[in-house]
Amino acid sequence: MDPDTSLLLDQLASGLLDLRRKLCTETYLVSSERSDATEHAKVALSALVNLRRILRRAYRRSALDKGAAPAADGALEFGKDEVPAISHGPSPAEWRSVHEELKNTDNLWRSLAFDGVQSDGCGGLLEYRRCPDCNSTLGRRISRQEALELCQNSAEVNARSLEALASTPPVTQRRKAFRT
Repeated sequence: MDPDTSLLLDQLASGLLDLRRKLCTETYLVSSERSDATEHAKVALSALVNLRRILRRAYRRSALDKGAAPAADGALEFGKDEVPAISHGPSPAEWRSVHEELKNTDNLWRSLAFDGVQSDGCGGLLEYRRCPDCNSTLGRRISRQEALELCQNSAEVNARSLEALASTPPVTQRRKAFRT
């Protein structure tokens, strides 16, 4: 993605976060208006994150169309100015702000890489996900039922993957089969 576009999206995201915080404290809004306004700002931020993903996908497709070769893991090598789909600045305050937004926005939270479930040490459970920008592990509370469903879905995906691995011969055996 063009660095200027990326910077503009970062500025919009930062402005939306500031607006959402300001709306939470505005005294001229009644409680229901304040709640509606902050929810709209939250949805706008989510839409902005989705827009960034769309633009990154288009950039990736364009780079592939122009002959860029993906790395062994399928990722493209982007320039130093390229910003991840969800990004935050270098300061601890910016990290905290974006990480809290990720934890508090359900559709953003579910889009993050799943990193497991652990006990909170007090009888509750924490679900862990990974920040795509800094690879920090983020955690938020999860009910036992939600944790069970999440882990079952993960186990099913892993079982299908293991089945595919078990049913596929090693590369050297496949090559020999094609030569005969």
